[in-house]
Amino acid sequence: MWWWRRATNQAPVSKCKLLWESVGRLTEGVKMQIRMITVGKLKEQYWKDAVKEYCKRLEPYTRLEIVEVAEERLPENPSRAEIRQALDKEGESIRRQIPAVPS
Repeated sequence: MWWWRRATNQAPVSKCKLLWESVGRLTEGVKMQIRMITVGKLKEQYWKDAVKEYCKRLEPYTRLEIVEVAEERLPENPSRAEIRQALDKEGESIRRQIPAVPS
């Protein structure tokens, strides 16, 4: 394809750019799917509004799914072991939300 542009006196274009243009045409109308897994819920309204605006701006390009998992509670002065245990539980909650990859 790059030779065609040269034969027609168009400005030379790299093969990477031509490939990118071709992929763009093939994926036109196809939205990327994004799953965002978060720990805990947003408490402040301004953060909720920011997320809502961000999702609205991404909507034409992607399908965004936000999954919130529960935040583990810790005592007032947690030990390192308690912190580690809470992080492990949150990590397991996140891991359960990740879909299995087909083989």
